[in-house]
Amino acid sequence: MSKGQTSFAEKARKAAQRKSDMRHVRVVKSVENPATGAIRFSDRMVAVPSDVDIDEFLKETEAQES
Repeated sequence: MSKGQTSFAEKARKAAQRKSDMRHVRVVKSVENPATGAIRFSDRMVAVPSDVDIDEFLKETEAQES
């Protein structure tokens, strides 16, 4: 008896469904170096659930990191 394997089309459909549940947002932060006064930018990608407000979600994650 052979294993039940999923086809590429089934895998692609599942991946597309997972992606539709999330939105990806690039968050850019600026940090000033106190010694030199230079500004450094850092960015990251954040996956936000599609049913949540982006601004509220980012404020919550920022509060948890600090």
